[in-house]
Amino acid sequence: MKYGVAETARILEIDIRQLKTWAYQFRDNLSASANPEKGTPRIFTVEDLLVLLYVGHFWEDEPDVEAIVAGLNSEYHLEDIYVHTLWNHTPLIQDDVPENLDEPSRHGLLISPRIHLKQIEIARSYHRAANALWDKANDSGFPMTDCYPVLFAYRHALELYLKMLGKAGKELDHNLGKELDHNLKACMEAVEKHYDKKVSPLTKEWIMTLHQMDETGWHFRYEPETEGTMDGQWLDWSHFRYAMDTLFNALDFAWLAMHR
Repeated sequence: MKYGVAETARILEIDIRQLKTWAYQFRDNLSASANPEKGTPRIFTVEDLLVLLYVGHFWEDEPDVEAIVAGLNSEYHLEDIYVHTLWNHTPLIQDDVPENLDEPSRHGLLISPRIHLKQIEIARSYHRAANALWDKANDSGFPMTDCYPVLFAYRHALELYLKMLGKAGKELDHNLGKELDHNLKACMEAVEKHYDKKVSPLTKEWIMTLHQMDETGWHFRYEPETEGTMDGQWLDWSHFRYAMDTLFNALDFAWLAMHR
């Protein structure tokens, strides 16, 4: 992201004259565009703003310029306090990918209708998220507090897998997906119909357990407005994780077999 003189001065809460003074005084720590040739607009980079925010933090009537430069050379201007200050003046969505990132995909998302995850990638990402959330809830020592996001993520990942496996052809039948809605029992039956084969009793038990816990796909998103089909039953947290690991390994294997 690039910043003009007026915007930079506004962020730093200084006047333009002071900004130009700093730009020249600390030119060795700034980009070339911060001190351009005459007739060329002065442009500041993200790194320039962090440098100037650091300068402003330590500026006083009689500043210790040598100490400020030493701090800049030690890259203290990259600390969170300056980054967060700049973020407060930066829109979340930017028009361009930052130029200073060697591997942009490690730092953010490129949002475009032409760039999106495939259905299997979405299903796997929800499964990975569910595992991470399960780990977090398990480490807390009180999984009940964080169970809703965990159960929702596993349930949604399961729904996506079942809808993919229950479709016809290589592309997902979106009409079929709409007909099935969020009903896991119906999704499972679509898989059985597609393969003309019943799922194993144990697999069915695990799928139906999640279905009975939330038949509509809404219970784990909000405070339930209706009573579920279970009341007072116990779910062993580690047993549940084992069941989910086994179930999703089987589902992923089935998907891979379908796309050989």
